[in-house]
Amino acid sequence: MGPLRRAGAAVVGICCLALTLVGVNAARDDPGRVPRPAVGYPFGGVIRFSPAQRAALSQAQQESVAACMAARGLRYEIPPPLPAVPEPDNPYGLLGEDEARSSGYSLSLHQGQDSQLKDLLKSVPATQRGRWKQALFGTTAHRKVVSLPGGGEIFFNTDGCVQRARTHLYGARWDPLQYTFQALSLQVTTAVQRSGPVRAAHRQWAACMKGEGIRAGTPQHSRAMVADELKRPAAGAPHRKEVARFELRVATQDARCQRTSALAPAVADAAAREERRILRTRADELHLLNNLKSAALSRVKGELS
Repeated sequence: MGPLRRAGAAVVGICCLALTLVGVNAARDDPGRVPRPAVGYPFGGVIRFSPAQRAALSQAQQESVAACMAARGLRYEIPPPLPAVPEPDNPYGLLGEDEARSSGYSLSLHQGQDSQLKDLLKSVPATQRGRWKQALFGTTAHRKVVSLPGGGEIFFNTDGCVQRARTHLYGARWDPLQYTFQALSLQVTTAVQRSGPVRAAHRQWAACMKGEGIRAGTPQHSRAMVADELKRPAAGAPHRKEVARFELRVATQDARCQRTSALAPAVADAAAREERRILRTRADELHLLNNLKSAALSRVKGELS
């Protein structure tokens, strides 16, 4: 996906992915079990939002876009919200045993919820579509380019209604900082996966999984195995039940092997070390990003109460 398309998809907010947390059983009493460290997304999840927050922010942004387009003499139909899709609570594939036993990876529970973009141009006369898109996304004369840490860049046009709505909601500094910390978050997760202790834990995990007849190199691979089964064409409910049982078996063994390989502590240590390294020069930016996030949420607090 090219930079403009990526920026457009992000800023319009049409494809608003919501984090669905599936209820889990209460932790069983097990004196021999050490709770896994709480490992979330990098930098305290500063660029992530809860389902309710995401929905409220998306609605506010869409209403602002519609008002901007109306002021330019153009109609913008606010698309209906998309259904929530499952998303893990960390980017490392870490999974608790009780969660795995009760809902696996939460993939089968949400099968069939496709997040497809609504074709906003359908209601726009063909003769107006060029002007409509220009009003929505802006012009190259007002393009802002953001250089990303580690190389690459992303850009957006500041005179479009989409970007004006985002600036009104989040502040002018939000998007450049958001894209910056997306890239920095990727640096963190990559460094974690490459760290010696994590790679050693992955080898122990893979050997543990292989002992149960499951061949996968990392927890992400085992999750992908289940996702691939869900995508495989098959006949109706019997197949879905079979895949759901397969998911629970794989996820439960995944979580057990994570515990025996001490994967979570290795990940937690590596992630903390990499974040500290980055924040030696980025702490002020992270502080500002957190402030901008809080300010945006305060603007929609009426929808969150």
